Amino acid sequence: MRTYDELLWASTDVQSDSVTDAGSIAFGRLFGYLSGANENSQTIDMTSPVLNKISPGSGPNCNNTFTVSFFVPYKYQTAEGPPKPTADDVYIQKIKISDVAVSVFGGFAEDSDVVSTASKLYSDIDDSKDIDADTSVEDVYWFAAYDSPYTLRNRHNEDWINVVDL
Repeated sequence: MRTYDELLWASTDVQSDSVTDAGSIAFGRLFGYLSGANENSQTIDMTSPVLNKISPGSGPNCNNTFTVSFFVPYKYQTAEGPPKPTADDVYIQKIKISDVAVSVFGGFAEDSDVVSTASKLYSDIDDSKDIDADTSVEDVYWFAAYDSPYTLRNRHNEDWINVVDL
């Protein structure tokens, strides 16, 4: 289990049935922001992880909502925050993830990897005597990708599920 503080992230929302498709759409939007599509026309360093909040759709063939976020560098983690995005579909938000159970997996993450890892993590949480899934959080889970698309070996990905102590 890990605990995360509330921090600033640059985010965008994408409706899709695929985390990889949503990630591609979101990456273009967010990279534009980092490349200067902001009120100061300022270049901002890219950090990791790229965080995906996955809010499942209501049915098996429905789109899901993916909120894809780039962590804002620490020098902007202030009351003033980073430069404001100029694009309407990019926004700065505080995300408080709190306590999460974590499952790590490697490789280039495909939709099936993200879903199967989260499913197994939910099962492990259900079997635990120490933690339970946090029912006060909407039916969401998180996928964090830590590597550049050009990293070919030893890739690091994680699924996170909000939990509470029993």
